[in-house]
Amino acid sequence: MKTKMLPPPTVLLDIVLNGRFLCQLPYRWVGHLEIIDGNPVYVCTEAEVRSFVESKRPSLIGKDFKIELSNQRVI
Repeated sequence: MKTKMLPPPTVLLDIVLNGRFLCQLPYRWVGHLEIIDGNPVYVCTEAEVRSFVESKRPSLIGKDFKIELSNQRVI
């Protein structure tokens, strides 16, 4: 029996600089796929996510910003 692979999920990243909310970016979780306890899990590194954020917001390069996962869309 074939199992259908789900597409990588899109997560919302809240970018915080100096304790203040800066922006929210949608990130398609494109890490590599691993099977953990029989379940497919997409895995990526912090460096990959930081690189994505810096590519979208070049002004953050070299700054100490934080990345938080969000479950609510900011309009």
